[in-house]
Parts: sequence; structure tokens; C-alpha cells
Amino acid sequence: MLKIITKILLFVSIIWLSGCKEYRPAGLPKLIPCEIIIINTDGMPLTGASVRLFATETSIPWAIIGKTDENGIADISVNAQYSGAPVGKFRVLVSKNDGFDKTMGIPKTPPNAYVSVDTELIYYVNPIYSNEKRSPFEIEVIDNEPFKITLTLVKKPNEIVR
Repeated sequence: MLKIITKILLFVSIIWLSGCKEYRPAGLPKLIPCEIIIINTDGMPLTGASVRLFATETSIPWAIIGKTDENGIADISVNAQYSGAPVGKFRVLVSKNDGFDKTMGIPKTPPNAYVSVDTELIYYVNPIYSNEKRSPFEIEVIDNEPFKITLTLVKKPNEIVR
């Protein structure tokens, strides 16, 4: 009887221990804690914006992303699952947009919003910030050094993007 109980306990222990280990896909590099704060053109935190890191020196097959909270803070993660960013140089891409019904006409937009009539989108961030080649924000994540930066969007005149 003791042998059976011992085997059951051993089996349960193995199952429990294997469930506690975090699964990481093959090839996923070491990740460094990364926090990016986005300040809007009015000096207030930009909430609900998507933040993506685009590798500038090497090809990285992972989506390195975050979304800003009410304080403009985006905690960066890989594939929205693994906290942190890999070591390397990146261009920071920032975007925030909403759709609208074209049949209703161009909606009233907040100051400094950009409206694309063709794609039926209101951009709350100048589209230059979401362009992989033109975004002015470049960062470098260094090994064993948590990364934190505040980026401020530059005020641009209100314009219609077509």
C-alpha cells in the first residue's frame, strides 16, 4: 500500500512541477524589462496607443509590443505574452486610431487629430510616428539593464491625411 501511495505522490509532484515551468518558444532571446511612456502633443499622457518596437539592425521574428495605460505607460512584451524586450536597437512606432462611418461625413475630431477619408480612420497620432522608416524615436535596449524612457510627440498643425 505504501508503494502505491508513494507512486501516486511522485506522479502528482511531477505533474505539478511541470505545470509551474513557463513555456518559452525555441529561439526566444533573453528579455529585458522595458517601459515606454508616451506624452501627447498637449503634454498629457497618451492613453490607449499601440507601441511597437521595430528592430533596426537585425531581423527579429517576434512582435515586440505594448499598449499605453491611463498614465501613458506601455509595458513592452514579446507576442503580448512574454514581458520585456530583447537586447538591440529599435525604432519606436506609436499609433492610435479609430474608425468612422464615411456615410456620416467626417466626424468632429479632437485638436491635432489626423483624418484619412480614404481609409475611414481618425489618427490621434501623426502617422509619421507609426512609419518604420520615418519615426524619429530610436532606442537601444542593453543587456542586464532595465529600460525606461519618456517620449514626447511633437506638436504638428492640424491636417488631413489623404
